[in-house]
Amino acid sequence: MRTTLRHSLNLALSAFHLLNFGRFAPVISNILYLGLPAVEERVFVGGGAKRVGTENTRSDIS
Repeated sequence: MRTTLRHSLNLALSAFHLLNFGRFAPVISNILYLGLPAVEERVFVGGGAKRVGTENTRSDIS
């Protein structure tokens, strides 16, 4: 599963370098190079802090 995810990320990175995203390029680059690998690590290895603000779910709202 992790191998497939990394392969998909590599394909996305290849596509990113072939296209021109203009002013959004730094944001997309940050997501592809930092965000997705960080999420992958948290999913497969675990750890990290709990999400902030989860106490205000829809079931809590009257």
